Amino acid sequence: MRILSGLGPVFPLLLATAVLSVDPAPSPTDPKDFAAVDFDFIVIGGGTSGLVVAERLTENPSVVVGVIEAGEYRPGDPLILIPGSSGPAVLGVNSQNSSNLQNNPIYDWRFESTPQPNLDGTQIRYPRGKVIWQRASGVEYDLWESAFKNPGWNFANMLPFFKKVENWTPPNFLNPGMVSSQALRNAHGTSGPVNVSYNTYRPTTEVPCVEAGNDLGLVSSSDPDSGNGTGLILQARNVNPVTGFRVYAGPAYFEPHVSRPNLKLVSSALVTKINFASGHGSLTAVSVDYVSNNVTYTAKASKEIILAAGTIQTPQVLELSGVGNKTLLSSLGIKTLLDVPLIGENLQDHPVTYSDFEVDDGILTLDDLSFNATFANDAIQGFNKSATGPLSYTAGVIGPSTMQSLTASAAEFKTLMTTLSQYVETTKPKTPLHAAQIKASQDALNAGKIAWIELVMEPLGGIVSVPAVNTSYMTVVSILLHPFARGSVHIQSSDPTVAPLIDPNFMDNAFDIQALIRSSQFTQRMVALTNVTKGPNSPSASVQSDADFDTYIREHTGSTAHPLGTMAMAPQEMGGVVDSHLRVYGLKNVRVVDASIIPFTLSTAIMQTVFAVAEKAASIIQQDNHI
Repeated sequence: MRILSGLGPVFPLLLATAVLSVDPAPSPTDPKDFAAVDFDFIVIGGGTSGLVVAERLTENPSVVVGVIEAGEYRPGDPLILIPGSSGPAVLGVNSQNSSNLQNNPIYDWRFESTPQPNLDGTQIRYPRGKVIWQRASGVEYDLWESAFKNPGWNFANMLPFFKKVENWTPPNFLNPGMVSSQALRNAHGTSGPVNVSYNTYRPTTEVPCVEAGNDLGLVSSSDPDSGNGTGLILQARNVNPVTGFRVYAGPAYFEPHVSRPNLKLVSSALVTKINFASGHGSLTAVSVDYVSNNVTYTAKASKEIILAAGTIQTPQVLELSGVGNKTLLSSLGIKTLLDVPLIGENLQDHPVTYSDFEVDDGILTLDDLSFNATFANDAIQGFNKSATGPLSYTAGVIGPSTMQSLTASAAEFKTLMTTLSQYVETTKPKTPLHAAQIKASQDALNAGKIAWIELVMEPLGGIVSVPAVNTSYMTVVSILLHPFARGSVHIQSSDPTVAPLIDPNFMDNAFDIQALIRSSQFTQRMVALTNVTKGPNSPSASVQSDADFDTYIREHTGSTAHPLGTMAMAPQEMGGVVDSHLRVYGLKNVRVVDASIIPFTLSTAIMQTVFAVAEKAASIIQQDNHI
């Protein structure tokens, strides 16, 4: 059994001399004092979606909202604020450096999947947190409404909420093949709480990668945000261009409004269950139990409980509360209050594999930060003086690509589609929702309307192989954006401190693995055209055949930590768990506002979408409660 982990550069060792200027932050509410407040709403989870909803609801001074967050409150932490400090964390890959953001219990739940039988028993780590700011194609959001029967959930209706989040700054430079686009400006907001900007530092490997991709048919996109998310794009990120710091929900939505007397947050508090009172046909949530410093408290809410604990922990909280699959709950000694077998099912995630290459002598990459003292010192000075340079860098070149653009020939694409047809013909859908997902995916793939693989060009090594001493690399990441595999998340104990069982079920079908094989082979062809590398490092140049790539990918596949779908938004008869107002079926006053409600995986990192979902959800809650 293996646990997939990268071996990233030791960036945090450089940060002791980096300067942070952060205003003093307020302290969270004492857990005992929190329990004494009469709340209208309690939000479980103080992350991206939870803080957005809490802030928007408390714009009305008569509405009292409490947020319960299990993590520590760490304002001003350089590992969180400095984009380059997490090294490979921008890819969702763990570093063995314990001072990194990931695999560190201070910052990370350290969740791991069950051993994956199709990946030689690998356990996949599930870190959380991103800086990539990216939208999927409009047709993908339109499917939420048309294929999964959710009125009002389409791209046109979502766009105002995407824009509401943003304080957008246009890029300083463009990729080859791009032009300055008014459409791109029109697709973004400029008065929202989250700063969105672009890199000001450009590694020497980027332009050659874009030009090589163009030569092979990947077209540069000047506007990936108005509805067509395919092509080689200049990647935005949620970073303040003035300070160079990451901007996330804490400093954007919570800290500016912490003085509101009607907004309370308790941190380092683990929710153990929701308490219900029986009603006429529905259960009514009345309070939440949470533990802080080994003491159990109960907080009451008169209107609603809002779950924003994420794709993994929202199902966990409900199952611990007696809402879930009766057979599972009974086996763990939990009294079933509401039998909902589909809670925790329908897990979708983006599997990812990697190819790295040793760069030519004289080509600087982020690896040089760990052994080139001059480069490292210049990086620190550049960040401290003007929030620029390598420490400000995040993944800058992204290629969300159709399968048609990545296959070597029309015949190769036809063979791939034959593999998919065989899968569809022999697969019995689990629910009508699953059947709709398969059809939507197959139709979109055939039409070439949405990206199927995302290529991320990273100017560093140590993600997939152990780097040689004083050696620089570049890595190309291949992300499967619409896998046909479906997994699950379920509790394995009635003890809330025990992690749930996470099974993404990666590579349970031939099509998913074949798609990653084609993208990995495309990567080899593309990088060969860049003329900045000495050749393949991992996989080695000897990996050539489909069988060779199959073996390599199964040994080197991880997760980008974009799990979604375990509380799918769809009609109950389809297999949905929440309705289009995000209310859990059978529960009178419990809503879910996080990535778990997304019914269909997206060809993008999910953070920007989660912000927009939360903004839309806040508007729905305000309307439903007449506030």
